[in-house]
Amino acid sequence: MKYELIIFDIGKTLYDKNFSARASDCVLHDIEALRKKGIKVGVCTMRTIQHCKKVVPVELDFYISLNGSYIICEGEVIVDKPTLIPLGYIDFLSYGKDFTCYSTEKAKILADVNGFLADRKGVASPAYNAVLFDIPADKLSSYDNYTTEYWANTATLSLQDKNTSRVIGIQEVLRFYNTKLPLLYFGDGPNDSEIFQSYHDCICMGDGYLKLKKYALFQTKTCRNEGVSFALRKLGLLP
Repeated sequence: MKYELIIFDIGKTLYDKNFSARASDCVLHDIEALRKKGIKVGVCTMRTIQHCKKVVPVELDFYISLNGSYIICEGEVIVDKPTLIPLGYIDFLSYGKDFTCYSTEKAKILADVNGFLADRKGVASPAYNAVLFDIPADKLSSYDNYTTEYWANTATLSLQDKNTSRVIGIQEVLRFYNTKLPLLYFGDGPNDSEIFQSYHDCICMGDGYLKLKKYALFQTKTCRNEGVSFALRKLGLLP
């Protein structure tokens, strides 16, 4: 199978924050090897581009950041869609282009507990994503004018512009490169589900979300065990 684009989620795909602060040397070497073969390589993530570059300190061709609400391809901004933070909330996170902000110390604690990044105190302006805490499931219809992601076990809600999402972001990148060839995607979590259901060639990480497996080409090894590098070789993309 020929791929013009390979897209990676970041957390527990390119690196596992429980074991390292960035992608392994093996993964970084493989990314550079793919690019030397003429394959366009990028990431698709809720993280800011600044954080992406810390985790993956090699050049990438594109960044689908902030869940598709801010995208750069070949150094050109192709999507820039901030959102409005709903009024009436005290403890929340807001994602700007470069930093994730926490509105209060309680919001920072909640961010840490729930696995979100929180770089500095304040409110991002403009904001591209907002994360609200303690939102009951029966109140979700109040946010129908946003693209949402909801973690039921912690009652945490992520909001962004209605016309943005990870899948829409990937479509924008395909349009930029004017390609319809199959893309290859690596992911591990529930927020990758829509991508796995939309695109056939997806690889599930070894400790990934169980429901991804039924949509995946196959399940590779864990991030800690160089699952990305293993899969690239299983697919014959690298020697």
